[in-house]
Amino acid sequence: TVVCRIEGQLCMSLPDGQRTIGPHFVADADLAGLLFDCDGTLIDTMPLFYHSWAEVCPQHGLSMSEDDFYGFAGKPLPDIVREMHRAQKGTDATDAFVAAFLTEKKRAHLQAEEKLGAPAPIACVVALARGALARGVPVCLATSGLREHVERHLESAGLADIFNSRLGNVVCAAEVAAGKPAPDIFLEAARRIGAGLEMQPR
Repeated sequence: TVVCRIEGQLCMSLPDGQRTIGPHFVADADLAGLLFDCDGTLIDTMPLFYHSWAEVCPQHGLSMSEDDFYGFAGKPLPDIVREMHRAQKGTDATDAFVAAFLTEKKRAHLQAEEKLGAPAPIACVVALARGALARGVPVCLATSGLREHVERHLESAGLADIFNSRLGNVVCAAEVAAGKPAPDIFLEAARRIGAGLEMQPR
């Protein structure tokens, strides 16, 4: 193993040209499971999602730049709406405001998707997921996305055979107590595939 630094971060050069940021890595043979994010990791959804935010925010007296959008990446949608409302209007958004905003955003997203087409899978990440399954390593999706969007995108990307409700290996933020960056969604995803902390040897 070769230790180096990239942009100030400790980096280890692993076999086959792989790299890891930080001092820790797990050999493939020791993996209990793999967790994947969906948007921008497994499927290239992010550019498509920005269209609906840019369209709907002004209708509700809010604004979101593209930099803002990527800064919110990974957070649950209701949390993003509440955070923007607090920052830009100085008050907490009501549940009714959040619900109305998200209803309109879903509509705008569907229209954008009909016009621009469904988002494509990110091939190198899909290869990791399918490769893990081929080796008997379970996989799970841990996403802040809305389930209706996630399942449609998985289907259109040809990934519904490995991530689906029947297998129980898709966890959405609405199903846990706290969304990202809290660890709840990752802990639940790991539990579902038998890789939870309580399953690991001490």
